Amino acid sequence: MQEELDALQRNRTWQLVPRPPRANIISGKWVFRQQTRPDGSLERYKARWVLAVSRAWPVHQLDVSNAFLHGHLAEQVFCELPTGFVDAEHPDFVCLLSRSLYGLKQAPRAWYQRIAAFLQSLRFRSTRSDASLFVYHQGDDTAYLLLYIDDIILTASAPDLLQRPTARLRDEFALKDLGPLHYFLSIEVIRRADGFFLHQQKYTHELLKRAVPEADSTRPAVRCSADDAEEEVNDHPIEEVRNTVPITDDPSEPSLTIRTWVLGMPSCMLLAFVNEFFMYRSNQLSIGTVVVQIATLPIGRFMASALPAKLIRVPLVGWSFALNPGPFSLKEHCLITIFAGAGASGVYAMNIIAIVKVFYKREINAYAAMLLAQTTQLLGYGWAGLFRTYLVDSAYMWWPLNLVQVTLFRAMHEEEKRTKGQLTRLQFFIIVLVCSFAYYLIPSYLFPAASTLSALCWFFKDSVTAQQIGSGLKGLGVGSFGLDWNTIAGFIGNPLASPAFAIFNIMAGFSLGNYLAVPLLYWTNTYNAKRFPIVSSHVFDAAGGRYDTNRILDPKTFTLNLHEYNAYSRINLSVLFAINYGFGFAGLMSTLSHVALYHGK
Repeated sequence: MQEELDALQRNRTWQLVPRPPRANIISGKWVFRQQTRPDGSLERYKARWVLAVSRAWPVHQLDVSNAFLHGHLAEQVFCELPTGFVDAEHPDFVCLLSRSLYGLKQAPRAWYQRIAAFLQSLRFRSTRSDASLFVYHQGDDTAYLLLYIDDIILTASAPDLLQRPTARLRDEFALKDLGPLHYFLSIEVIRRADGFFLHQQKYTHELLKRAVPEADSTRPAVRCSADDAEEEVNDHPIEEVRNTVPITDDPSEPSLTIRTWVLGMPSCMLLAFVNEFFMYRSNQLSIGTVVVQIATLPIGRFMASALPAKLIRVPLVGWSFALNPGPFSLKEHCLITIFAGAGASGVYAMNIIAIVKVFYKREINAYAAMLLAQTTQLLGYGWAGLFRTYLVDSAYMWWPLNLVQVTLFRAMHEEEKRTKGQLTRLQFFIIVLVCSFAYYLIPSYLFPAASTLSALCWFFKDSVTAQQIGSGLKGLGVGSFGLDWNTIAGFIGNPLASPAFAIFNIMAGFSLGNYLAVPLLYWTNTYNAKRFPIVSSHVFDAAGGRYDTNRILDPKTFTLNLHEYNAYSRINLSVLFAINYGFGFAGLMSTLSHVALYHGK
């Protein structure tokens, strides 16, 4: 108790003042509990001083019969007639559902939207912290309604205020008033003069009878260790995924809502335009999905608090949706980010269109360009769908960078207690965000040369060989380092998110290609390599000049003219570009051979 009091005083929770006249003084009480270890042994006693407010309001329990049958469906759903009750005149007909049925995955959501909209008409408002708690407040009248599937707890400041919403609910739904609250969700409730006493004696006895039929109140409870529970829950084969991604799920939580579409589609279009527009810079600027992930959170929560819970019906098609389905959920946030990711990744077919226009000086019909872009995109999604079992559903097909976003999602949506002397995930993220923003002013504005710093180029300014070896832009980058995070993570992704084995694998391949194969081929002048730059993505003719592709292409048919090609020159690549192409094709084939050798059984 003394430790709790000392903590309250250190936090400056209160200051002692004279008792004000006619002021309502809130009473308090000590709450004691025992903190146990995973094996059930006592670790320490804990004491908390809490404010206790008790009002003699009536509390009733209501039950909605066949709750899920009251939900209106927002889409067309067909089902068969009940077995044994086939229509004699139309034996092949099926049922077009007008309302939801038990077992339908849309049933919980449809029921919640229906009752939430009805409570909205009664001037109840859903709270921001709990979508199942509705509050009515008009003048001195206050009522609270807690909804759990088809069970309702209703309390009000006056008995007549308790009866009015009960009567309206009974007119709208098949409702039973079970009277004063006494048993709810396996919790027994005993009303006392100073509050409520809650216990689970009945539920505990039922569990004991199920688990141990001969168990009675005199037998000790069967105890499972924390290790057994951990082994049962955390069964993912990848440790990083197991420690990051939760396996809990709430199927009734709204996901594909109007907020998802309103925020997701513009985010997709914005990132697609911005990233495509800035892709043609020598130092590309790319906006990732994390920007949308951060920006849409306050917008989504504002929409959840400001928009009315009104049911909107779409004419002609019979669809309907809730304008405000409740608090902004993590699932909505994830879907919005997925929308943005679909646009942020860009369309690789745009490279073909740009190359044809810039390098070949030819125009492509807008419809043909659009068809090319759409075809390649749909092919990609189609292949992913065809091989979903292997590429998506498999527990081993994980992407490290996505785990960073999962952690950020949890930091934004999950309530986390701050341990003394430590930071919560959200606090840590905000600190890193501010520091990153402040530091980025240096390489982007104050000192752009920090993007690539080369010691060899500093000491040997007039040496061409030193430039070829040490330059980070036009050479091999030996001894070169960058202080710009965009330079570090611009092409291989965030190294902080990649596992060590992947980073070392990339480093080994890079060193083998750039520090061994390229210098060996270049300085031995293999295939006249010294005639061309050591690092370049251009194509060259036999004399070392830029290759003029217009000389070998038919201007009318845009096809290769073999006679002109043989008379002009064959295409030559820089040694680094040729090595990259070779390793690129080898990498494609190695993925197939790796899967066949290690996962072919």
